[in-house]
Amino acid sequence: MIVDGTALVKIRHPIWLSRSTEWKKWRLTYKGGEDFNDEYIEKFSHLENLDDFKARKKVSPTPCFAKSVVNEIKNSIFQRMADIKRQGGPETYQKAAVGQSFGVDLHGTSMNTFMGREVVPELLTMAKVGVWVDMPPVTGPTFVDSKTKTPYLYVYKAEEILSWSYRKDRIEEFRSILLVDWLDKNDEVSGMPNGSWKRHRYCWIDDQNQVWVMLFNENGTQIDLEGNPTSEAFKLDLPYIPFITLELTDSLLTDVSNHQVALANLESSDMAYTLKSNFPIFIEQVDDRDFSQHLKGPGEAGSEGTQAEASASDPREVTVGNSVGRRYRSGLDAPGFINPSSDPVKLSMEKQKALKEDIRQLVNLSLSNIKPKMASAESKAFDQQGLESGLAYIGLEMERGERQIARIWAAYEKTNDVPIITYPEKWSLVSDEERRKNAEQLEELRDTVPSPTFQKLMNQQIVGELIGNKVDADTITTINNELKAAKSVTANPDTIFMAVDKGILSLELASVLLGFPKDEPEKAAQDHADKLARILKSQMAGKPAGPAGAGARGVPAASANPADGKDEKAESRDTTQKGSSEEPVRGEGK
Repeated sequence: MIVDGTALVKIRHPIWLSRSTEWKKWRLTYKGGEDFNDEYIEKFSHLENLDDFKARKKVSPTPCFAKSVVNEIKNSIFQRMADIKRQGGPETYQKAAVGQSFGVDLHGTSMNTFMGREVVPELLTMAKVGVWVDMPPVTGPTFVDSKTKTPYLYVYKAEEILSWSYRKDRIEEFRSILLVDWLDKNDEVSGMPNGSWKRHRYCWIDDQNQVWVMLFNENGTQIDLEGNPTSEAFKLDLPYIPFITLELTDSLLTDVSNHQVALANLESSDMAYTLKSNFPIFIEQVDDRDFSQHLKGPGEAGSEGTQAEASASDPREVTVGNSVGRRYRSGLDAPGFINPSSDPVKLSMEKQKALKEDIRQLVNLSLSNIKPKMASAESKAFDQQGLESGLAYIGLEMERGERQIARIWAAYEKTNDVPIITYPEKWSLVSDEERRKNAEQLEELRDTVPSPTFQKLMNQQIVGELIGNKVDADTITTINNELKAAKSVTANPDTIFMAVDKGILSLELASVLLGFPKDEPEKAAQDHADKLARILKSQMAGKPAGPAGAGARGVPAASANPADGKDEKAESRDTTQKGSSEEPVRGEGK
């Protein structure tokens, strides 16, 4: 196949052309930093000169508020990725998915980390990301040589996917694709990178379902993997192009990028105003006669003056300071200082706060695609459901993309055993603190309904609220089965101890509910009896045998009269038969 590389590298898909400007703004909005300020901070007006404008941009902060909101959503998705199940498939895939055997990217990265760190940020901010599944060439002739080579993944950003077309018979597969690779340009002496160069990758599938790849430099000259000129195309032993894209209907930054541009310019103007105007201004009341053209200012003391000085008034210069006095006319207010008004800055700060709130709300609305929030509790609950539905939609797109990756991986390994990928069905933005509060409310509701079935169902709901997003489905199923088989709906220690004291709960069941073995009460009773015996033996040394006086010896449970300890103390304090009427009690310690 003969391809005009010069014309090929200039091809752009119509969607690429229509969205390239938006992609630039979305990427800079998420990235922030000096690149964002250089692109979007504007001059105040034609009155601001270039030097002042450059000085202002140097001290202008970047309001990366949109980035923080998107990262909250990204982290919520990443938390649930622990529940993803990947079953079956080649052994190389299973090892790479957990970060073994150099991981999924030949850098020891697990599939969860790769999706959460590389794919999700691009998907949320740019609404599109591509993944190429590659395979190192097998250079040796033996079976061992082929076993040491495994597929691996790398990401293409939306701007690097220049053009594409789909197969008519399989719309989920590409017929052709044009991509951009950025490669290191290495120093010839040290071998270390000192720049980068752009390479175009053109991949297509022919009528015989054979995949081919051509590489071109920036000028359209066909090259090989090393960058040397060639006229040969690379053949991939695959039935389809090993490239997949994950796409959303729109970026989460669609409606907020201009908000951040406005926020950046407001903060920049505030910073300039604060730095340049934060100085007190000297004021002094004057008499109109001081400005008469017929009067001249006083010359220097001891100066005879000149003809030029005689025809013009001297400028009124004022020296101020702690040790310098100032004379002013009678009847006028004393000179003083005033500070610039803070009202403009306060008004700007209020507007910035409103913009930040708008950014958070608009990002959430982009995620949920519902109407703005209302004040009622019902609308807030519906809004939360919308947010979770948005997360679920993103999860479905990630699941679809990862299944395609698994299919290509299995094709590289020449096996029909394709891994089965299952993502969580439910997604949530609720914080741990909110979960605990919800669980406490469910617990109160559970204890108000005298139905064991209802109470056990509420316990299952409490478990789902607290840890439903942190453990896998198998663990939740095990916990629910244990709750169904439990002989009590509560394990609250205070409730259990009260029931034991009231005589409505056995020690054996109480032990089980508290998480101890059921035979522990019997062992504990024996240990307690042995302890009482040791105490009684020690305290009753030299005393008559038997239970008499056991209460006074520290073992009231073994006494026939539980109050004998009190009786003995009262007898010791009785002074009737003693020579002194003073009560024999211990004084203060020394």
